[in-house]
Amino acid sequence: MDFLDPSKKRASQIRLIVGYVLIAIAIGLVTAILVFQSYGYDLDRKTGAIIQNGLLFVAAQPEPADVYLNGKQYKSQSDARLVLPSNIYQLELRRTGYNTWKRTISLAGGSIERYVYPFLFPAKPNVKEQKNYTVAPSFSTQSPDRRWLLVEQPGKTGVFDEFDANDSKKASVAVTVPQAIFTTSTKHQLTLVEWSNDNRHFLVRNDYDGGSEFVMIDRETPASSYNVNKTFSTINVTEANMRDKQYNQLYLHDQTTRELGLGDSKDSSVKPVLNNVLAYKSHGTDLILYATDEKASAGKARVLLNDTTGSYLIREVSTSPKYLLDLSQYDNHWHVAVGGSADSKVFLYKDPQNTMKQTALPTLPETALRVTDPSWLGFSANAQFIALQSGSQFATYDFENQRPYRYDLKLPVDAAMPNAAWMDGNRLMLSSQAKMVIFDYDGINIQSLLANQPGLLPYFDRQYKLLYTMAPKADGTFSFNRTNLIVGQNN
Repeated sequence: MDFLDPSKKRASQIRLIVGYVLIAIAIGLVTAILVFQSYGYDLDRKTGAIIQNGLLFVAAQPEPADVYLNGKQYKSQSDARLVLPSNIYQLELRRTGYNTWKRTISLAGGSIERYVYPFLFPAKPNVKEQKNYTVAPSFSTQSPDRRWLLVEQPGKTGVFDEFDANDSKKASVAVTVPQAIFTTSTKHQLTLVEWSNDNRHFLVRNDYDGGSEFVMIDRETPASSYNVNKTFSTINVTEANMRDKQYNQLYLHDQTTRELGLGDSKDSSVKPVLNNVLAYKSHGTDLILYATDEKASAGKARVLLNDTTGSYLIREVSTSPKYLLDLSQYDNHWHVAVGGSADSKVFLYKDPQNTMKQTALPTLPETALRVTDPSWLGFSANAQFIALQSGSQFATYDFENQRPYRYDLKLPVDAAMPNAAWMDGNRLMLSSQAKMVIFDYDGINIQSLLANQPGLLPYFDRQYKLLYTMAPKADGTFSFNRTNLIVGQNN
């Protein structure tokens, strides 16, 4: 009976301890290997050297696209997960019939890079005429859901051709706003302010001989449209926008008295909101970012953020012809942009109201965007990026990766459409030499595409498969066109 033999019992205990030690060593080695692998470390099978990999996710629209790294085709197409040694790569996405998307990327060991937004445009777009106009329309717009396109008929105030992007081959329907809603004038130019979140109402500014006015247009029931200035006659409305995208709740600004009020179209009432407002930007139901010279230093304006609990000073900026103010929410954080055109820079803040409420002290900016004499500031559709523009110069910031970019496209920008616009969450577009130019948020992949009438934005359908543009024809007329962005498919 071995268990009664002391020497055999001791040997058994030693073997057991050795076994436990070996198991512990094995677990430690496996854990170490997994930890090193999680940081991208691997063994080069050819050289035996230890290398550190990075993880690269690649996708494209339309899928699939061939993936090329440093000129060599990768073994799989997009949508792909690539484990690659840390290095600098020339990434290309190619698909027959489309322009190549490319950029240089730096993949660090243990890092994860995502390039899932690339958009491939057809090399030879298939353009078809949607409707012909003898004179170029001066106004067009699209609903937020990208379904409804409205083009004002030339020479007819408040008469629109409405197109349904969900049924591209369907003929347009006339939307006629009662003429009595507009001030009678020989001059007439509409400018979009914003759309309601119901995809039905949109607010426009109408510039006419001797003045301007704001009109809320109901595309479904045009007779229900109303003139904002006439409805709220107790205040001289020089600026207006919707409160939380609601068509019957409007912020109304009198730039002469600097009064900001809240109007309710149901009873035409106006409630005071703020005084001595030079410029403002609202968001949601209760956030207002505004500039005022009240209590400001000489030559300065104070920028404050107002909510239901009061107003909080963000910073002072130089007194400017134009104040650049905006705010949006990304990844559960508020991002606030504050600047004046005279300073040639815009400061970006992250959740400034939280800091100020907790400490009663102004917060420090996250970063600043700089361009000379900026004229336009805007968040991307998904609010991940913000762009500041001056002509062909841009400064952008990526809130997710905390990366700034500054670049000059070196392109002439059409005076009729000097400001850029976001195509989607990752691309900007502008008008240059009567052509639409689209480029990535950091100025990469500049593509000069179709002819487009300056002053009128190009529009996409909900799936970004159709593109709508207004372009001149050889006979002097103008064509509202649709272009299929999927090669081989009919419009």
